[in-house]
Amino acid sequence: MEKIKTNKFCQSCGMPIKSDPQNGGTHADGSKNIIYCSYCYQKGVFYLKERLKKCKHFVKIK
Repeated sequence: MEKIKTNKFCQSCGMPIKSDPQNGGTHADGSKNIIYCSYCYQKGVFYLKERLKKCKHFVKIK
């Protein structure tokens, strides 16, 4: 059985996936994407420029 890799953070904006109300984005076919958050990736399309302002408060700057 192949283990599915899960990411703790969106690989595009850095937001914690656990903070994403949708628990990840979606591929074009509607299946769940666990690499990017739903703010950055929906229906197989990246929305980072429009969504970055909404998710930046989830990311801590050290």
